[in-house]
Amino acid sequence: MRSIGKIKIEKRLWRRLVLWMGVLLAGLCLGAAGKTVYAEEHSFEIDAQLRPSDKESMDVLMTIENLGADWEGTVRLTVEGYSCAYDTILSLPQGSVKQFTVRIPKESVGSVSGRVEVSLLDKKNDLTAKKDLGRLLQGGNISLSMGILSDEYTALTYMDMGGSEYYYNGGEYPIKLEQLDKDTLTGMLNALTFLVIDSYNTGILSEAEVQAVEAWVDNGGMLIVGTGSRAEDILSGLDFLAVACDRVLASGEAVKDSFYFDSYIDVSLLSWAELDDTGDLYGSPEYGSAMIVSARGSGAVGVLPYSLSELGRLGISESGGLEYTVSSMLDDVGEAAASRYTKISSYGVNNSYAFRRMLRFLGNGSMQINFGVLRIIVILYVIFVGPILYLLLRFAKKRDAYWAAVPISALVTIVLVYFAGRGFEVVDARVYSVTIQDLSGSTRAKTYMHCYDSGNKEWSLRLGGQYEYAGRTDNSYYNAADYYIRKEGDRLYCGLDPSAGFEDAYFLAGGTLEPVDGSLSGNIDILSLGGSRAGNTVTNGTDFDLAYVAVIAGGSVFVYKDLPAGETRDLSSMKMVSDAVTKSYYDTIDSYMYGCLGSRENQKDTDVLAALGVGIASVYTDQNEYDIILIGVTGNWDKAMDDNCAETSYGCFYAIQ
Repeated sequence: MRSIGKIKIEKRLWRRLVLWMGVLLAGLCLGAAGKTVYAEEHSFEIDAQLRPSDKESMDVLMTIENLGADWEGTVRLTVEGYSCAYDTILSLPQGSVKQFTVRIPKESVGSVSGRVEVSLLDKKNDLTAKKDLGRLLQGGNISLSMGILSDEYTALTYMDMGGSEYYYNGGEYPIKLEQLDKDTLTGMLNALTFLVIDSYNTGILSEAEVQAVEAWVDNGGMLIVGTGSRAEDILSGLDFLAVACDRVLASGEAVKDSFYFDSYIDVSLLSWAELDDTGDLYGSPEYGSAMIVSARGSGAVGVLPYSLSELGRLGISESGGLEYTVSSMLDDVGEAAASRYTKISSYGVNNSYAFRRMLRFLGNGSMQINFGVLRIIVILYVIFVGPILYLLLRFAKKRDAYWAAVPISALVTIVLVYFAGRGFEVVDARVYSVTIQDLSGSTRAKTYMHCYDSGNKEWSLRLGGQYEYAGRTDNSYYNAADYYIRKEGDRLYCGLDPSAGFEDAYFLAGGTLEPVDGSLSGNIDILSLGGSRAGNTVTNGTDFDLAYVAVIAGGSVFVYKDLPAGETRDLSSMKMVSDAVTKSYYDTIDSYMYGCLGSRENQKDTDVLAALGVGIASVYTDQNEYDIILIGVTGNWDKAMDDNCAETSYGCFYAIQ
């Protein structure tokens, strides 16, 4: 009987198990069906195009068509490798189509090669739809064209680097070779990024064809010329290069004794042309390739003392192979060509590392809290609860009350410390902004911001109506993954979802900021700046009193205090902020960093000097080291944020003469 009862119990358990499995399976099926219905009810067509825009932003035209039920939520655009989301709040009734533009600052994007993704998130932040748009920011460019004008084309096919990609204009592209001859040369020039001439008698080219090549270089083309044993033929028709061949060393005659080519090319195995820079246009040979390089207009020319076809036939490149050697050559000529960076980098800050350091300094002055009052309260408490309290109680013949008086005095002290410390509490988000303006009007104003909040919850701040685009400052350094720019209606918000309290965020924004009227000018003699400075004057032709003025000349930076609006001052009558600023450091920016901004005597003005430093780092480069640059900074500038936050804002104006 017991065995029969046991069997019945086991059957009941099996029935229940099967029933529960059936219910679970049905639930899963219903859930899947629910998801299918949801997907069917929310069907979208997503399209995006990179539109022509000004030099400051990359404008992506988004088109979203709702083929399903009514939908409200966020359209999010993200770029691979760029940790900032661009959100647009959108309402899409059934059957509607909406277009809008997402503007991404060019200087925020380190590379346009990242894949672009568009996600649709509903009000609960759940994913509704998603589409991969490929390398949208490359604007449809899929490769770089390199023309090869040579009688030995097959020996030069390694110039495509074996299909490896090359960094150019913010993107990475494979190189596509184009075989050229006299008949196809001029017709193909406009489609080329690089042109290689090697093992070819350029004397057969007409004057018009040579002029076309020269004009192509001036307009941004990069020309590489190989010489070697045929140097006379190759240079014969290219007079605009201003390079002649004194003599040719046959294979085995060139001695491998120069640091330029020790690690890259065994020159003893190549024919070697001794080149003469007849026009004094070229600098020293580049390390590694031995190429002499000259910038020409927006482009550049590089001339090699050996033949690229001979190098290819022998395959004698060392240290990484021919692929690395070609990349080095392209870098050597590309560094001199302004065209290589016109889409991205030239519109960002010029000295990005120094700029980052300056921006991180901004706001540090306000963080130097004075705890003097709290210190006095604590010291008085320690003294009071000791002998003074005891003597007072003894005088009042209440010594037995000492142990009750001690906690009461401690409580009073805590209350005093609480109220004294209220001034140090960060209630609202903090923003330190610098708006940089070119008084010549050749570039539009931009605002850079250092922001943080005391908590570790997500925060966002609404920008003023004059801003049309915003993004992260300098994507290559700040790696927080949860930056975002959100657009609601016609207003922009910038925000951060921090991982810890007081996490820093760095943004930039630009748009229709009103230009500053006036000028900043000077009558500067570089040679006398380091001496008496008498006779050197600066004029503040704006309506704003300048707290500090920096004069950059001859590779040195001089900083002076106070230049009122509308006044002209002789530098000898103005207070120089720090003599150390004129000393020789690693570079001009370091001179300012350590001689002025890092000086203890200037600590009380850390923020305003950091704002001036942001302007210096964004304007000064080695390319204008022989210019005279004037930069002034003023406080209490128009705020960037139109929101509940504590903002300290500066205006920074500059002129180059």
